[in-house]
Amino acid sequence: MPAIDPGRDRVLTNDEWLRISEELVKYGNPYVAPLACLMLETTMRSGEQLVSLLWRHINWTQRVIELPDAKSGTRKVPLGPGALHVLRQMRAHVPSPPQPDDMVFPITYEAAKKAWAVARERRGSRTSICMTCGTRPQPAFRSSSRAMCQCSWSSLGTRPCRCSCAM
Repeated sequence: MPAIDPGRDRVLTNDEWLRISEELVKYGNPYVAPLACLMLETTMRSGEQLVSLLWRHINWTQRVIELPDAKSGTRKVPLGPGALHVLRQMRAHVPSPPQPDDMVFPITYEAAKKAWAVARERRGSRTSICMTCGTRPQPAFRSSSRAMCQCSWSSLGTRPCRCSCAM
């Protein structure tokens, strides 16, 4: 009988996430840090339509992302406070009010993947986690019921985020 593959049970440590997120904020593309934050807040992978997410896919009333092309039909991804914060910050920093068919993250998958690789390289991360993994930092990063970020979304000039992302 063949051996059972144990799979990958690896998550970013708090220190790794802080170091990588600082580099993502400094990276030349202002969309990579919020994209990584939304990935972590929703546990979605970047290949799971986040890089092609349109504003019309966000249902603010129900607090969900409605993925129309999911394998089993429309899929609703719940948006917690951190994810909502990321999306509100993105909406607040577009040059004009976003139109329903505008992309939330006007970035390609390849550009996001490159930014992640550059951030890992610059910060000396030993992790083998890739941009598409969707893993979350360890729960110890969160303080009480509300996580506090120690980074600022400096590329867009906003206040530090109160979620577990790099904004």
